[in-house]
Amino acid sequence: MVEKDFKPLTDDILFREIFGNPDNSEFLQMLLDDFFEENQEILDVRVEHYLPKLSYREKNSRSDIVLELDTCIIILEIYTKFTLEGLKKTLTYIGKKYGSQTKIGKKYRINKQVKCICIVENATIPLKKEWLQRYSFQEENFELTDEIEWYIVNLDKVKEIPYNEGESNFLTDMRYIGAKSEKERKEIERKKSMFGRIGRKIKHFLDEKELDREFSLKNKWLMEGREDGIEIGLKKGEELGLKRGERKEKQQIANNMLKENIDIDTITKITGLPIETIEKMRYE
Repeated sequence: MVEKDFKPLTDDILFREIFGNPDNSEFLQMLLDDFFEENQEILDVRVEHYLPKLSYREKNSRSDIVLELDTCIIILEIYTKFTLEGLKKTLTYIGKKYGSQTKIGKKYRINKQVKCICIVENATIPLKKEWLQRYSFQEENFELTDEIEWYIVNLDKVKEIPYNEGESNFLTDMRYIGAKSEKERKEIERKKSMFGRIGRKIKHFLDEKELDREFSLKNKWLMEGREDGIEIGLKKGEELGLKRGERKEKQQIANNMLKENIDIDTITKITGLPIETIEKMRYE
């Protein structure tokens, strides 16, 4: 149970900010080194879907962090509720990331290995009893390939493990990510100096005055029925390369605005597309 007004690191926006923000690269490096139990050189990091801080007030999406190393590609995902739909999405995403490396005329054997680390809680599908589970493509317990690996970290199982001084660094990392109260987070911060720095970053990122300021600025041009709001909205549309036009152009406009996490009412107002059409586009 999450403590009232406490923002856990399992929140997709906060997770993306702490581990996907280039300014916080040391945190991601720690997580990766602890997972592999050795130092890893990160060549590239990208967040698949940009989620601005003010999305806490209007959150409607989730984000994945993708890392490229010299020998493999890492997909880092987090689910606060892991369902069958989430499982299917993840498997599809892993396959796309592996296959997208292959160019026309090239062999699959030159592809980098793809590893997905999926941190989950509140699973509604059966999972193994271990807190850290590894899956691969197999036939009758025979591994078909080691080029695609999927790791599931079950935070609910992590909670059941008594703390001991000799546990792995990665397990301690998962305790910190899974913390459900400020007291629990502070207790774990005493176990690792890096957690203290993460805690300070979290506090700064979640500063309510800053959130309110950003939210107020955005609401200034999102408010319904205000002419100046519509004008500012249209100006924002122009900045995004938007323009009035045929249905196909309007759909592209809506797609661009969805990527910027602009709310559906405003997109409808600017493009003229039905709400149902825009809702469908969000999940395509």
